[in-house]
Amino acid sequence: MKQPHGSSQSAQQNLISLFTGLIFAGVIALTLQACIALNDHAQFDVFRPTAFVGALAGFVVFSRLNLVSWADRDDIHYNIVMRWFAVYSLVILSGYFSMSVERLSRIVMVSWLVVTPVVLSLLALGLQMLAMHVYASGNQRRKAVFLRFHQAAGVLAKRMQYEPLLGVDPIGYFDAAIPEGEETPPLPWLGEIADAVAYVKNNPVDIVFLGLDMAESPAVRELMEALQDSTASIYFIPDSKLFGVPGVQVTEMVGVPLLVVAETPFLGLSHGLKRLMDIVISALLLIALSPVLCGVAVAVKLSSPGPIVFRQKRYGVGGKEIDVYKFRSMKMAPSSDHVKQATQNDDRITRVGRFIRKSSLDELPQFVNVLQGTMSIVGPRPHAVQHNELYRKLIPGYMLRHKVKPGITGWAQVNGLRGETETVDKMRRRIQHDLVYISHWSVSFDIRIILRTALLVFKDTSAY
Repeated sequence: MKQPHGSSQSAQQNLISLFTGLIFAGVIALTLQACIALNDHAQFDVFRPTAFVGALAGFVVFSRLNLVSWADRDDIHYNIVMRWFAVYSLVILSGYFSMSVERLSRIVMVSWLVVTPVVLSLLALGLQMLAMHVYASGNQRRKAVFLRFHQAAGVLAKRMQYEPLLGVDPIGYFDAAIPEGEETPPLPWLGEIADAVAYVKNNPVDIVFLGLDMAESPAVRELMEALQDSTASIYFIPDSKLFGVPGVQVTEMVGVPLLVVAETPFLGLSHGLKRLMDIVISALLLIALSPVLCGVAVAVKLSSPGPIVFRQKRYGVGGKEIDVYKFRSMKMAPSSDHVKQATQNDDRITRVGRFIRKSSLDELPQFVNVLQGTMSIVGPRPHAVQHNELYRKLIPGYMLRHKVKPGITGWAQVNGLRGETETVDKMRRRIQHDLVYISHWSVSFDIRIILRTALLVFKDTSAY
């Protein structure tokens, strides 16, 4: 039988993304038009390119906004403001490069900057209420049970309980009363795996979530045969530890559903948007901080003999070696195959070096790496080649962090995992945060990390 080109779930998700991007793009353009109409001296023809760029950027940025299941439910206004800030920044930059920004009314642009996030937040709430009515009304809700309650199933169950837009009510699970190696489940225990057949036959169950590692169990095969004579849907839940590495995701390629481990998010438009942000932000910062760069360079030169800028081999995207630049903060030492990480009260660090490491000024030359394209502003921090060769043998999935460019700052660093990794467990937690970043990347996520990094620069106790 000929199969359709894509699953209904994927097609629905694509339609929702398209609808979201179009409606937000339209509202952004209409809000600009309203601001122009309220100003007696502004003409829409002058703002036509601005409206076009704003709508286009709004479509790209807001099409990633999930209206059915909010990932950042508690930060909805923050989420909207950050996305709008990214759109507005791109509009201003495009006007700057096209030299049209001087012709724009400042009153209109400031009004647009302030009013639009309010309008977009109200729009998002309205669409969410509409989605709630469509997906979560009483006659649309479905009942679900879990078989094999591993870690990923537990995460799913918890999120279901806080996501009414899903329209799914988890009833309970079939497994050991407290599954081995797992936390206390957030759902009632309904019995052992073997009890599931009778329960599903005699109770209204719309969905069965099946742990993928149980697919070959005789009890599960019996249940599958029983479910063929029912109307219950079956979802397989891959455990994050199923293949020995974290970050297993579900995707689709030419209509074929697949499980993928840590695919890069920077493809197509996302790659272009990420690169544009890197170029613009790094160029502006290098210009703005040029006096600081000169001052640090002089201080480093006077602190001890040796070069001002230190180059170290690191792994970049795809596991290829790159040169990463830093202001030298240590005394020069004979080269060695063994790279010892800096520790607290390390006598190799100069007095100037201690200050610039503490304040992260030693990493400013890496903005040149960003302009060159070997690094990004936000991404997994690059490790020395020798450390990579050590930890890739100790931590499953370690090299997956090289699916994207290394960054000056990252999700691990703003969560307290900066500085010396004196234990394998600490490095493992850093890698887990890196893979979370790769799996959940968005423009607003990058901006959030940049803002948190700025707040941490002068109070981070893990830097020395």
